[in-house]
Amino acid sequence: GGWVNEAIEIGLWHANQEHEREPITQVILIGDAPPNSLEEIATKRGKFGKKDWKNTRFAKETYYEQELGKLMTNNISVHAFYVEKRAEEKFHEIATRTGGRCAMLDINSSLGSDMLTNLVTEEILNNIVGLSKGKDLVTAYRKKFSKSYANTAESNSTRSDLSSTSR
Repeated sequence: GGWVNEAIEIGLWHANQEHEREPITQVILIGDAPPNSLEEIATKRGKFGKKDWKNTRFAKETYYEQELGKLMTNNISVHAFYVEKRAEEKFHEIATRTGGRCAMLDINSSLGSDMLTNLVTEEILNNIVGLSKGKDLVTAYRKKFSKSYANTAESNSTRSDLSSTSR
């Protein structure tokens, strides 16, 4: 943090590494800034010296677009939640390209944690039984547990209908 844009490429890289170890179906991205540009990656890596990176698991330079492409190839959704407006555009792009959801996450409100909890729960319900039956479970879950913010979160969703996405 503190360098304007963030190392989102590393988070996405880590998700791809996890998927190679054991298949994953979704990623939750929460942040306050857009991903580093190629120039920022080179500058930030250069600031600490190229040789310092060689002995780490981050020796190979990557870019968020590369990592996003791998996630897309493996049908892994990225649900992107921005906590500052300046991250909205790129987070929306990331979520849209992967079939994930994107929304503003109010970290100063209990509704923010409720929204995140419900999103994760709904995606788990979809993953364990598939989208056709999952939609029924999600509807039942929402009737029992979801608060009024659910409609707002769903309207911000890149998936207008959970059953329309074939995964």
